[in-house]
Amino acid sequence: MTTVSSGVKFFDSIGPELRDALASLAEGGLAVVIDSSRDRADLVAVARTMTPEAVNVMITHGRGVVSVAITGEQRARLALPAMPGSSTLASVEASSGVGTGISAADRALTIRTLADAAATPDDVVCPGHIVPIVAAAGGLLSHVSRVEAAIDIARLADSPGAAICEVLDEESGDLSTTSEARALADRIGVPATTVAAVIEARIEIAVTDW
Repeated sequence: MTTVSSGVKFFDSIGPELRDALASLAEGGLAVVIDSSRDRADLVAVARTMTPEAVNVMITHGRGVVSVAITGEQRARLALPAMPGSSTLASVEASSGVGTGISAADRALTIRTLADAAATPDDVVCPGHIVPIVAAAGGLLSHVSRVEAAIDIARLADSPGAAICEVLDEESGDLSTTSEARALADRIGVPATTVAAVIEARIEIAVTDW
C-alpha cells in the first residue's frame, strides 16, 4: 500500500482504472463509475471539494439528478428530515451564502455543506435543490448500489460523502449503457471505473466499519 500526497491510498490489487479515478477524485475532479451488472453509470465527485465547474459538468454531460451520497451518521448530525410518508430524504439547501439555490455555485456550496464535519442542522434548510441519499452502513460490503459505490470510492479518495449524477444517453434521454458511459468519459476527459473494482478494493483493505 502507498499513500500519495492527497491522502488517497493505493492498494496492491487496484487496477489502473480505479487508480486513475481515485487520483482524479482526490484532486477535486470527477470520475464515471459504471455498474456493469445494471448497465448504468454515474458521474461522481467528492463532496467536500465540490466546485461549480464539477456541478456544471454533471448537469451538462450527466444530465440526471445531482444528489449527495451521505452516511447515516451525517444524516443524524444534520437532522435531515424525510419527506412526509416516505423514507426518501427531503431536498436541502445551504442556509446561507446561496442565491436562488439552483445555480452551479449554489449547488456546489450546498454539497460542500453536507460533507462539512463542522456543519450543524442550522446550516441547511428544506426544501432545496440537492437531494441527500443515505448509503447503507458498511457500504458496498453490505449493499450494492450506486449510492454505496459513490460513498465508498469517495472514502477511498479520503473524503466523506460524494456528489453523484446519473448519466443519461444524449440521444434518447434513457439511462446510459456501459458503452455509452465509457464513451462519455473519453469525450469529456475523465477516468472511468466500475462498481466491481471498488468492491474489490473494499475487500482488500478489509475495513468493516464504513
